[in-house]
Amino acid sequence: MAGGGGAPAARRPGPAPGRVRPGRDAARRPRHPHAGRRRRTRRHGAPRQLPGPERRLARELEGGRGPERHRRPPPHAADRVPAAAGRRPVRPLQTLPRLRLALDGEALGEAALSEVRVSQALSLPGQCELVFRDPPGGLADPLRARPGARLDLAVEGHAAALFQGEVTAVEHVFEADAGREVRLRAYDPSHRLRKRQTIRVHVRVTARELAAELAREVGLAVEAAADGPQHEWIVQHHDSDLAMLVEALERCGLFYTVRDGVMHLLTLDGLGDPLPLELGRTLLEARLEMNADGACRDVQVAGWDPVRAQTYLGRAAAARSGREIPGRLAGAERRSFVDQAAHDQLGRAPG
Repeated sequence: MAGGGGAPAARRPGPAPGRVRPGRDAARRPRHPHAGRRRRTRRHGAPRQLPGPERRLARELEGGRGPERHRRPPPHAADRVPAAAGRRPVRPLQTLPRLRLALDGEALGEAALSEVRVSQALSLPGQCELVFRDPPGGLADPLRARPGARLDLAVEGHAAALFQGEVTAVEHVFEADAGREVRLRAYDPSHRLRKRQTIRVHVRVTARELAAELAREVGLAVEAAADGPQHEWIVQHHDSDLAMLVEALERCGLFYTVRDGVMHLLTLDGLGDPLPLELGRTLLEARLEMNADGACRDVQVAGWDPVRAQTYLGRAAAARSGREIPGRLAGAERRSFVDQAAHDQLGRAPG
């Protein structure tokens, strides 16, 4: 509306910032910041059409997706090095030998036997562990096992027994899937020496004589590769019979093992003829280690006898087995022991 004073005509107020007017402004302003941008597309041939339902099902049954270049295996190298000539590959054993089990002289059923483990080490009682499982077999035979029962284990086709000892533990296992297990643990007769501990003194005995005296009490005979030096006396006051025997044998470089009711005292040269073994055929697993941590080229001992007021000296410069010690080992080449009494005349023993 015009006034008499020349005032400008009133204008219609425009839209507030951020608001879009219908019509022309709405067509110019995009609804999304990227809605108005055009994308460039490149076409490489005709678009691929999806196969029909029947063809798609056939492709899924034949192997799923078609061949893809990035999933193909790499071609075989032409310069691949062949296996070394003369080297045989490791072949797994095809069958396991059959076992003969006897409990107190009566045959023990093998239908439920699922695991057998025999462990043998120098100067330790031999151990045998048997695991019977139900299913697949019943547990009537293993359930009659009691601690103290005699257990004999042999491999079919071999005259010598693999293990002879007595049951020391019977374990019953009840599993969540309704399965049951009976585990038997047995040791050879030398394990009884661990349970015997007395206070006594052994006077003027060798290692063989000491072993014969202790083994006789548990029903074992003794065969020794060497008698060892004579001990003036051995006082037993805090060790078991087994611990005392092992310590006396180690002073002479001897170890014990039990076979067929005989305790054999042997050196590291072993007992009997060497047994040939072939990895993959007669030997399933092996672990060999050459450790020079405790090796030295010379050992010297010095002792004092308080009764006779005498000093004893001893020296060893070569290993009994004839093994050569490399001269480039770190540390001192001579090791001396002066903190042990020599009343057993160990220093007089030849190296």
